[in-house]
Amino acid sequence: MTTAPIGTGIAFDPVNHLYTLDGKPLPGVTSIIKVRERPWYGPWLRKSALAIVSEQWKEDQAYKRGEIDAILKAAKGEANRKSKVGKDVGKEVHERIANALRAQLGTPGTPLEYESTPEGVALYKLFLDWQDEHKPEYLAVEQIVYSEKEWFAGTLDFIARFPGRGIMLGDFKTADSVSEDWSLQTAGYWMARQEMGPPLDLAGRCIVRLPKKAAPKAEHVVIKTGIEEDMAAFRACRMLGAQATPHAAL
Repeated sequence: MTTAPIGTGIAFDPVNHLYTLDGKPLPGVTSIIKVRERPWYGPWLRKSALAIVSEQWKEDQAYKRGEIDAILKAAKGEANRKSKVGKDVGKEVHERIANALRAQLGTPGTPLEYESTPEGVALYKLFLDWQDEHKPEYLAVEQIVYSEKEWFAGTLDFIARFPGRGIMLGDFKTADSVSEDWSLQTAGYWMARQEMGPPLDLAGRCIVRLPKKAAPKAEHVVIKTGIEEDMAAFRACRMLGAQATPHAAL
């Protein structure tokens, strides 16, 4: 469950992942930044497919047409399968973290939708260790933010005050590498949160990266690109998305 500002017409449908303001749909932050090119995506699809072919195809074996089709089908679907597994673990960890943070703020938790997995438990432990090390004081958790001016919405993971570093807007990521998308995603949240008010004296943005591959600790990634530069790039993505789907600008 996410929280919305009291007295506003903002709403979020988690089943369809749809934000609305006074009944009108708004595009989400993560959907907006998907208009960016992803040069890594094509090679990753090929690598995933070839891994299945290499695993299942035996050079000294004769195959019937149906068997070949089955191997090709598995190869074509491997990227989606890996993506779904990764997303499910990410959602499991995100749910557990969100409930833990709500408890710290004294707000009700929500029933867990995803069952615990060994990988998810390990990633949650990395979060707890990160929290002990960096000692954040949470000011907001899982908060819906939106911009009427730019017409978009999203759900930020947290805003917290860190000792000696000030107030930062942050996001949790279960990922094995840093993504350029994160700077634009957090810029979108920053824009919306500051427009909603009251303005916060935000010192910066950060990502808590929880590696899926075995790692001794989480990585506290401070986003170093300029906020004005990132907001301009986010606006450009928003404009491109509106041109591709005119209804998004309603």
